[in-house]
Amino acid sequence: MWSFNPEEYHEKGSDRQRPSISSIGSGAMPTTITYAIELAVGLGCLAGVPAAWRGGRTRWLAGILLVAGLAAVLHAVLALAGR
Repeated sequence: MWSFNPEEYHEKGSDRQRPSISSIGSGAMPTTITYAIELAVGLGCLAGVPAAWRGGRTRWLAGILLVAGLAAVLHAVLALAGR
């Protein structure tokens, strides 16, 4: 069973060490990159709306892409503006 709790990571009787993940950076830069990627994904979703709408049978997909795209773009813009 997988667990994110470090105390529960080791199996009973196991001497394995918990793998360490080194941090590439810290501070505002990685967060800015995260929100920039979120913005790009949101714009990608919005770019797919017209094609999905024209498909006829995929209009439901256009609705999902529209909602997801607007949410991602709005969240990314507000987060980046708050920096």
